[in-house]
Amino acid sequence: GKLILDYPVQLVVTLASLEGKRVEVIVRRETRTRSNQQNRYLWGIVYAIISDNTGYDPEQVHDAMKVKFASKHLENDLTITERTSKMDTVRMTQYIDDIKRWASEFLNCYIPDAGEVELG
Repeated sequence: GKLILDYPVQLVVTLASLEGKRVEVIVRRETRTRSNQQNRYLWGIVYAIISDNTGYDPEQVHDAMKVKFASKHLENDLTITERTSKMDTVRMTQYIDDIKRWASEFLNCYIPDAGEVELG
C-alpha cells in the first residue's frame, strides 16, 4: 500500500497549520461523478431508443427509469430517487446496464453498447 497524493505540499502546509490541535483523518476511495460521455450515451442513445419504442418523451423516460432503477424506499412510506448527475461512474454503468436489460426483456428492443455508437 502506497499513498499517492495529488497535492503533497498543500497537505504538509495544512498539517503544519494544525500542529498541536486534535484532527480527524478520513481516507476513502476516490470516486468520480458520471462522465459526460456516459450522460450523452444515456440521453442520446438509451433514452432515445426507449422513447422511440414507447412514445414517451425522453424526460418522461428519464423519470420512469429513475423510479424503477434508482429509487430508495424510506421507512416513512416515502420514495426518493437518486440524481443521475450525482452518480459515480460505477453506479452510472450499473444504472445504464439495468435499463438496457429491462428494455431488452420488456420492450424487446436492442440498445447498442456505448462502444458500438458514435457519441457526438
